[in-house]
Amino acid sequence: MRTTTSETSSSSAATSPRREHYEAALRLDGRNVQALNNLGVAEVRAGHVERAIETFRRVLAIDPKSRSALANLATALGGAGQDDEAIAVWKQLIAIAPEPESSGSMLALARLLLARDRRTDQDVREAVTLAERAQRLPDGARLDVLDVMATAYAAAGRYAQAAEAAQRALAAAEQGGLATERAILERRLSEYRHRADAQQRESRN
Repeated sequence: MRTTTSETSSSSAATSPRREHYEAALRLDGRNVQALNNLGVAEVRAGHVERAIETFRRVLAIDPKSRSALANLATALGGAGQDDEAIAVWKQLIAIAPEPESSGSMLALARLLLARDRRTDQDVREAVTLAERAQRLPDGARLDVLDVMATAYAAAGRYAQAAEAAQRALAAAEQGGLATERAILERRLSEYRHRADAQQRESRN
């Protein structure tokens, strides 16, 4: 589960003293937003997701537009299986963040929509729209953007476009020397091309 914090280390050994540090800061100032947010991250790392969710809510009660708290809350909710609220929080974050900085949130929401157990056609359409928006941003040629776009197109049954996006993602993986991602994308690209060919044959009949 990815969370946003000013801390750089994620080792479990460092969690306890850092948590104590944040709690000490909060005893001095219970409205210390940075300490609260970092405490929530420490709770996530310790496996206390529900406690972390409540901590992130405390941050947002103080600062409703805290982008780091919104991202952390959405991530924690998604990890706890509370998809509907996670989706709502991601949408809230995307609405207030400057678009060039919202690519990660768009991709996170698209992934969540595509991974839902009871995914609807509307979920897929929204995921496609989000991926296309992210792709139009200045960093839209990133591998993760193109990968989500390919997955969304495939979920929508648009396999020719899925293959095109996967091909571009594969090129990015090759350029970055990412062997594992390259192997995964090669398999997906083969599947998408096979399905696109099948669709083309059906359209001719």
